[in-house]
Amino acid sequence: MKYYIPFIMFFLSFTTTYGQGRFTLSGYISDFQTTEKLPGASVKIEKQNKGVSANNYGFYSLTLTPGDYTFGYSFVGYEMQYVSVKLSCDTIINISLKSVLTIEEVTVEARKLNAGFTESTETGTDMVKIETVKKMPAIGGEPDVLKTLQYLPGIKQSQEGTSAISVRGGSPDQNLILLDGVPVYNVNHLFGFLSVFNSDALSQVKMYKGGIPARYGGKLSSVLDIAMKEGNINEAGGSVSVSPVAGSVVFEGPIKADTSSYLVSARRTFLDLPVRLGLLITQPVQAGYNFYDLTAKANWIIDPKNRIYLSAYLGQDRYFIKYKDDDAKSDYAYKWGNATTVFRWNNIISNKLFANYTGYFSSFSNKQNNKIKDENSFTYKISSGLKDFAVAADFDFYPNVNHSVKFGVKASAQSFSPQYIVYEENDVDTTFGKGIQYNAFIASAYAEDDLVITRRLGANIGARIDNYSSGGKNYFYFQPRLTARYLLAKSLAVKASYSKMAQFLHLITNSSVGLPTDLWVSSTETVKPQNSWMSSLGFFYQPLHGYEFSVDGYLKKMDNIIRLEEGASFLASRQQTWEDNVISGKGEAYGVEFLLKKDVGKLTGWVGYALSKSVNQFDEINNGKPFPYRYDKRHDISVLGEYKLSDDGIDSRSFTWAFTYNTGYAGSIPDIKHQGMNIITEEGRDAWLGMFDSFKQRITYQTPNNYRMPAFHHLDIGYQTTRKLSKFRSRTWLFSVYNVYNRLNPWYFYMKEDKMMQVSLFPIIPSVSFTYKW
Repeated sequence: MKYYIPFIMFFLSFTTTYGQGRFTLSGYISDFQTTEKLPGASVKIEKQNKGVSANNYGFYSLTLTPGDYTFGYSFVGYEMQYVSVKLSCDTIINISLKSVLTIEEVTVEARKLNAGFTESTETGTDMVKIETVKKMPAIGGEPDVLKTLQYLPGIKQSQEGTSAISVRGGSPDQNLILLDGVPVYNVNHLFGFLSVFNSDALSQVKMYKGGIPARYGGKLSSVLDIAMKEGNINEAGGSVSVSPVAGSVVFEGPIKADTSSYLVSARRTFLDLPVRLGLLITQPVQAGYNFYDLTAKANWIIDPKNRIYLSAYLGQDRYFIKYKDDDAKSDYAYKWGNATTVFRWNNIISNKLFANYTGYFSSFSNKQNNKIKDENSFTYKISSGLKDFAVAADFDFYPNVNHSVKFGVKASAQSFSPQYIVYEENDVDTTFGKGIQYNAFIASAYAEDDLVITRRLGANIGARIDNYSSGGKNYFYFQPRLTARYLLAKSLAVKASYSKMAQFLHLITNSSVGLPTDLWVSSTETVKPQNSWMSSLGFFYQPLHGYEFSVDGYLKKMDNIIRLEEGASFLASRQQTWEDNVISGKGEAYGVEFLLKKDVGKLTGWVGYALSKSVNQFDEINNGKPFPYRYDKRHDISVLGEYKLSDDGIDSRSFTWAFTYNTGYAGSIPDIKHQGMNIITEEGRDAWLGMFDSFKQRITYQTPNNYRMPAFHHLDIGYQTTRKLSKFRSRTWLFSVYNVYNRLNPWYFYMKEDKMMQVSLFPIIPSVSFTYKW
């Protein structure tokens, strides 16, 4: 506590200094119809280059000298609202903004430039509207927020069809993905073809690719902050959605009018039902695959200064196959999933100081079980997982109009079970990894100040400290963060950033197709935490209202990244642990991104291009020379758009499209092939998925990722029609076609008789989905 006393005294001095002869305007900014809060909404003082952004809960605060002011409240996709105030005492004003659907509905005043795009100190950030996600064409007609993000420059899917993303040349495990502030460790449903996030239950999505604020920590490459809906506090409602892949329902409404609300959503796949029925009729086999996810959220307004939230997520995938005849039977099952629970308490300590207290639990687990019985019996089980408990206190402090300060502390306890393997043959039991568990404790503190230095110059200056303890080993990291912007003109700004990052979790990857055979492991005495520093420099230009253009260059250097040794088994034997099978190295990624966006009028969307390079370097591989990283994609072009065909207030129709082109994936061609024996013994069993064969073909790669697959590209189109049936009821049809010109993109290659054979995944796929909302 003694370390934080000077910190607290510093902020109290701000309050004392700026409290004399000044008054504060504060309140919440929310959606007029749904009452959802609008995080990041802007409050600007007319005729002054001053203002503030609402925090993650829609709260804002401005401290000014007495006088007459006009304030402009704005948020992307909403009509600007002006309020005139004679500030002679502390004042609370809560604002509700109305959504605008077409440019004709926007007032003349609202057509001013979005000052936040150039005046904000944020750089390398992207926001995607949930409405945009729901309109985009998708595989199987199921909207997916992560698939939409993949059309932004610098954000790419790790492989076709997968939800896992690579950001600016980093690996998927280097992304901090938060759902209502809670880390989510597995984002894949359906072997990665869908993400675990149900778009019907989400309110906002914000991605940080660079210039990451000090309040975020624990990962190297990016932050994806996803917020769930709060639930309508005024009216009960809901929706039902059906696609060829899954069906979902959402219910929301007040628990007690004007003081509390709830939201519940559920989603489940249909794929297992026809498969199981067909096999039951034609084959002596039972097989199926299904997934589900459940989300729930409730919030209560205790009084004007206190509000509490409780939210939870539960999701699971399950694949199984059973076979039985007169001679033998087998039973194989594989399941994996996430669970999160979070409690949050918002407390307005004063009109300048906002507090949020959080306690959460997050877990991920996967389990595999295989039983075979003929003249012999064989059982194979493997499981792994992690648990994360944390408490945190975060504060937003607004001493005056030139400073917006955030600071906080967090304590987290993590438990890892990276491997638990049971192998039984003819009732002989051999267990590997039993009781192996890694525990870690992380204590963190941060502070950042978003300040206006001069009329043209602004900056966000901050720092984060993390102390990580595991197995008697401590690691301490000081991580400075800085973003700055300089206004060359009102519509043109240059922005720069520097971020030092540390990551204490490692992901050992065995597969690139979204299977949960990956292992989350902790840093130890022999496997050090990953760390990186990132810098960026860019120009941001807004020529007209609704048009934004940016050019952003970046450089990222990474240390202590890990991978499996060449030829090493993914899972450990009795003599070895995972630590014995990994090697440590470094990486580098750099590039430049171009993005042109238009978000007003009948035609909206964006065009993006990224030129980038990502390499890894390990002493034990390629003679210590750098080699292309598997996520290295030199050229990347994306076009995403919507054209509103009509909207008369009752019927609306729109046409959407999404096109992507990028350099092919980096893969490895074997240089040497030879036969080797996969020996299974009591002393050390080679436990991997191919362990049933006694002889395996061994493949040696002299240079990893020495082959570049053909270019990856496809065009998707969609058509959406919505009819408003009454004030609150509507129905929507979405017709979409994935891969219109039937491009057979390579999913992976394999060698057959010294020839490269290509396996492709998705041909042209038409689909239709239906949503009824009330």
